[in-house]
Amino acid sequence: MSINYSLDDLHAFFEIARLGSFHTAAERLHLSPSAVSRRIKEMEDSLGVRLLDRTTRSVALTEAGRCLYESATPLISALDDAVFNSVRQGRGEHGAICISTLSSAAFSVVPQALEAFRMRFPNIRIQIIDDTGRRVTDNVLDRYCLFALTTLGFQHSDLHVEPIVMDPYVLVLPRGVLPQSKRGMNWVDLHQIGTHGITLTGLRKTSANRQQIDQALRAVGIEAPWFDEVENIPAMLGLLRQGKAAAVMPDLALGACRDWDLVSIALKAPVIAREIGLIRRKDTSLTEPALYLWKQLRQALQVHRTSSASRRLRTGRQPPSR
Repeated sequence: MSINYSLDDLHAFFEIARLGSFHTAAERLHLSPSAVSRRIKEMEDSLGVRLLDRTTRSVALTEAGRCLYESATPLISALDDAVFNSVRQGRGEHGAICISTLSSAAFSVVPQALEAFRMRFPNIRIQIIDDTGRRVTDNVLDRYCLFALTTLGFQHSDLHVEPIVMDPYVLVLPRGVLPQSKRGMNWVDLHQIGTHGITLTGLRKTSANRQQIDQALRAVGIEAPWFDEVENIPAMLGLLRQGKAAAVMPDLALGACRDWDLVSIALKAPVIAREIGLIRRKDTSLTEPALYLWKQLRQALQVHRTSSASRRLRTGRQPPSR
């Protein structure tokens, strides 16, 4: 049996049943009494049963009407709540946003972006999934996260991509290992640090960052003297904190270790940098809060890049070319 009815008809019935008046229900629905009456008639005709007994002075539920009202009231309330909550979430009054980000950005630029975001949307919860670049991108492609801050080496036709900054690789090591005047170093001279009892740590060969570095160095006939290898940036930071290792890492990761008595040295000949930006699926629109967070992450990246370039200029280091 096919039964046709609309939510508008159902809402009209519930308002009449709740208020006991066609006229009052019409005012509540911002309709004329005749329009409300027409909706009830169309619904009764479609269902094949009378829902309301009405006279010129009163309206009462039939048994069928009472059954419908009592059974469907919780469902209608839940539907109204769902719509109301959806509107509130879209306006940024509550809800959650899931984003993915590079681990190096999670502790360098994301906190600054969230500080500004909290001031405008204090009731929105943020879920942060930090990982390596390819997995961060996959989180967006698989719709696990709304958008991401990641490296842009991997392109996909389903993605909207906004490039933001170039993030150079630098040498990080304990203060005092090299002369204080050492402001830059060629890649070919990295073997020098081994003479100071310091081993060079790099990311594993399977890492996209490591592959980018090795490919750029092979092109100019250089082989870096990697000693220890780690899976990800946090593991590299742990070795650096012990003060017995040097590491090649993206400049973006330095925010986690600026207070550890470490120094960073620009690596050149060649300058190698990774491109960082924001991505989302082309078929995914952003709510007002999500768009605001997107903009704050973009600004935080730009501020970080500008401040890093300024530090290198103050110390005689040269910023990488784009």
